[in-house]
Amino acid sequence: MKMLFNPFERYAGIQALTAGVVIAVLAALGASFFQTRFDGVLDAHYNSGDVEFVTAISDQLINASCAFIIFYALSVILGARGLRPIDMLGTLMLARAPYVLMPLGNVGGYMSAHGEAVMKSIESDPLNPDLGPILAMLPVILLSIVLVAWMIALFFNAWKVCTNFKGVRLIGGFIAALFLAEVLSKLVLALI
Repeated sequence: MKMLFNPFERYAGIQALTAGVVIAVLAALGASFFQTRFDGVLDAHYNSGDVEFVTAISDQLINASCAFIIFYALSVILGARGLRPIDMLGTLMLARAPYVLMPLGNVGGYMSAHGEAVMKSIESDPLNPDLGPILAMLPVILLSIVLVAWMIALFFNAWKVCTNFKGVRLIGGFIAALFLAEVLSKLVLALI
């Protein structure tokens, strides 16, 4: 269980970075095969149209860069000692491992087709939409929530191991870093 939620005590630096790069490539491949956009540090959305590999890998690079910039800068501002940039980058990239599974929710266009059906149902009868497509999406939505929670737990443990913070700096710093990383990634992706 510890390896699922805190592999960072064992793997950091170049090992974590190497695993993180492999994870980013696998997530980008899954995203391009199954029409998924990772359009934010915490975001994943299913598309009905094609997602090119260049777009998918760009999403990965932008999200990893934004997370690293914010988490590293905030850890320095809050006084982390002995922090190595490679450890922060590697652990944050490795923390994105659960998102490799996210594109599988749209195999065969499953989620995008049901999402479109929900929208059409709401447009045709806003007060009485068809619940069938919503119920069909529910297992993937629940799995997505689990994957997001798992990734946040991994981000938290990466932050904790890299900074050695405790108390307010640990919790408050993490919340601020995650929020700011998400905002920065959304802004950068919107500008591109």
